[in-house]
Amino acid sequence: MFHSNNHYFSQQKYWISTKFLDRKKNHVCLTRFFGHKEYVIDIFEKSLPMSTYSLGFMITQENTFINCKRELNDTMPSIYLRTYSDVPDMKQICENICKIYKSIAVYFNISLPVENLYIVTLPEVSTVRPLSSWGILILSENDLMQIGNFTLIQELVYQWVGVWKTPYWWSEIQINKAIVNFVAVDIALECSLASSLIMIYPGYDFEGGYPVTLLYSLYNELSKRYPHSRITVMKQESVSFKAELVLRMLNYTLSKSTLKFGIRKMVSYQTNNVFSAKIIWEAINNQANEEGNINPLYSISEIADSWISTDRLPVVSLQRNYTSNAAKIYQKMFLRERPHDVQDHDKIIWWIPIVLVEQNRLDFSNTTPYLWLEKTTETKLTNLSNRNSFIIINPEEIAPFIVNYDQQNWNMISNYLKNETHLEKIPALTRAKFIHDAWNLAYAGDLNFSIALDVTLFLQFERNHIVWNPVFTLIDQIGRRIEISRVHHKFQKYVIYLLSPLYEELTSEGDNSSHWKIKLRKLAREFLCKGGYEPCIEEARYTFQNLMDQNIIDFGIRIENLHICPILRWGTMKEWILILNYVINFPENGIKSERTFLLKSLVGCPLQENKIHHLLNLTLLQNNSVFSSGDLFIIIRTLAKEPVGYKTLFEVLSNNFMEIKVRFQNETNLWDTIISSATGMFITQQGYDKVTQLYRTFRGLFNSADHIIQRSIRNIKEEVKWSNEAIPDLEKWLDNYFNKTLQ
Repeated sequence: MFHSNNHYFSQQKYWISTKFLDRKKNHVCLTRFFGHKEYVIDIFEKSLPMSTYSLGFMITQENTFINCKRELNDTMPSIYLRTYSDVPDMKQICENICKIYKSIAVYFNISLPVENLYIVTLPEVSTVRPLSSWGILILSENDLMQIGNFTLIQELVYQWVGVWKTPYWWSEIQINKAIVNFVAVDIALECSLASSLIMIYPGYDFEGGYPVTLLYSLYNELSKRYPHSRITVMKQESVSFKAELVLRMLNYTLSKSTLKFGIRKMVSYQTNNVFSAKIIWEAINNQANEEGNINPLYSISEIADSWISTDRLPVVSLQRNYTSNAAKIYQKMFLRERPHDVQDHDKIIWWIPIVLVEQNRLDFSNTTPYLWLEKTTETKLTNLSNRNSFIIINPEEIAPFIVNYDQQNWNMISNYLKNETHLEKIPALTRAKFIHDAWNLAYAGDLNFSIALDVTLFLQFERNHIVWNPVFTLIDQIGRRIEISRVHHKFQKYVIYLLSPLYEELTSEGDNSSHWKIKLRKLAREFLCKGGYEPCIEEARYTFQNLMDQNIIDFGIRIENLHICPILRWGTMKEWILILNYVINFPENGIKSERTFLLKSLVGCPLQENKIHHLLNLTLLQNNSVFSSGDLFIIIRTLAKEPVGYKTLFEVLSNNFMEIKVRFQNETNLWDTIISSATGMFITQQGYDKVTQLYRTFRGLFNSADHIIQRSIRNIKEEVKWSNEAIPDLEKWLDNYFNKTLQ
């Protein structure tokens, strides 16, 4: 077998030709050597069978490696670490690497069949993606210094599953990534508990909140009418994360040991070093059957496929019969975006584990399913608690599905949580699920807002960041949706009632608080400022005025981001113009991301139409050369996020339609974006009438955007139905709440 890799390096122009040849003893190998004295040929030992992409070389001018291994009598390979700059605490880093390696080897019950393992860090390349090949890990120094070393854990796990044990084909890469992430999280949590380190990694909350950060994003994306916006990379990422969630679900419903031994056997017994999703699920299935943890008629492969093969997630509804202590449960596709007319929405079904907890025995450690919803739309539960006890389905987000209850069960949950002494009896992740599911169901039109708002009342006592995690997103989404209605100011008032005690308490603790408290305080402040919290506005005005009095605000001097949005939102036109001029005269050597932030703030923060009119006159109508096409995209898309923005854009478009159309007749993408942002966000009958009238007035002149405005009209019609049902319910609840509070 002959294989050749040619690598070219732009700086030193090294050329390496590597050849591998298996031959009989009575044969010889003839090869042509370099004639140049500056080159040498390295001859390597015969490797294990592996995929060609698992093979890698690194050429470096220096051979200064630190040997991290101290014990010489174990099966662990020698681990060599190379950094190109002075990294503090190298001894501690080496100890961490060895501990992580041993933890992974214990998990898989086998060490890597390699004598040496090299870890190389690259300086000043913080955004480089890790590169792993057989026996070599190349990371950025940031990855090595990361609190908890989660990236390092992932890359080391990948040495076992990905490099040594290789996916059968490219189509298996997502399941490969899922196993790596799942095992890495397990190892990370183990290391975190052993060392008392709080691990920080984007998307993964190791302070008890895994996996909600990514899961909430997945719920949101897969409940759209068109998930992923047809972006292939997003779809691949969601497939990988769904597979990871399936592994987590099986970890709960079968048992942790079942899953670990199943994966371990897949790694240990694959003699050809190749695996596929089918082999993984079969290994777990066989282990579950050995331990008697699953119905022998069930197929793990079929269960997993029901979750991974579709770009959707389900909602399970519980309807109790309080007389007979029985209930029916139903499953259907969860859709947030209206209209809910997705093709085949009633035909897609899942294998769903029904894990439940009853109020009279709040045991969250038992995660064995009460039953499986065996890829059928409904089934019946019997022998449930009496009518005065609530039931919780899918505690701790065991499986990735939303849960809806009948009104009485929701009411019992809400009333129970209103008692501060009860909070700790229900885990934080489950309390967060009540908030997340209730508000998302209300947003989708599947639950009355009065019920969803009742669920939030316990937040006055809540101080756990995991529970607050979904609250800010939902406040933002609901707030935007009702901002042009009469109920919006009442909703903002309720938000201030919820957030101000939390913010004031966290502020009193100072800056020496834990990581999550600092983050929570920052989010609370941001939403309070947006809602008109007076102390926030006063602080922003005071700071801003001081800067103006001292003549510190000048072109090329960074304006403090903390106070920008409150000033632009609640400040004067003069203050808004000052920051606009700063953007117009932005220094050439300034930080581009700062200019982008300020531009988005100028567009997205104000509540006053005259500010938006001024900006649109400069950019959309006057064609100011300072603003590029890229700036226009930013402006138009940001306008769509706030009612004052898209309402003003619609007004400018209606009054200057032909002028704008002629200007952008050769810029189709920008024209389409203008029509989409100006017409696509209305939710009231008045908005529907305006957009419909615009289409009738200029019918036939929308060109490439014709289908966009037609879609806007259809969507607004659905949103009007939602507004007519939801807003009166929302307003009635808020009025009752404030009447009771004032009394």
